[in-house]
Amino acid sequence: MPDFANTLPENVKAAIDVLVAAGFRAFTEAKLEDVRELDTGRRLRTFRNQGRYELVLAVRDIDALACAGSIEEQPDDTEKPLSAMNVAELRAEAKKYPRIKGEYKMLKGDLQAAIEEERRIKKLLFKKF
Repeated sequence: MPDFANTLPENVKAAIDVLVAAGFRAFTEAKLEDVRELDTGRRLRTFRNQGRYELVLAVRDIDALACAGSIEEQPDDTEKPLSAMNVAELRAEAKKYPRIKGEYKMLKGDLQAAIEEERRIKKLLFKKF
């Protein structure tokens, strides 16, 4: 069986990366029996189409997703490089990101890695297509 990700065009992969960065999970070869349409709220039984879908994007906790998307500012191209920050500055930066927990216990290298990942996610979320 060919790799599913290799069959997708690059713009679809980029869109999926944005959703995954926002808290969604991507599943392939999913079977669903009962769904609800987002815009109408109408419940559908999917057994009519055998309930099989090649790609499904799902979010488990919508409240956590809303919290993760609470960073409203656009990415700043003039952000100070992480290597030039001391531990106090890194901890202050880490407090801006709700997904970083326990920053006061982290070592400098761990803080840098966590903030770098959050900055990458932030850039993905505010990416212009």
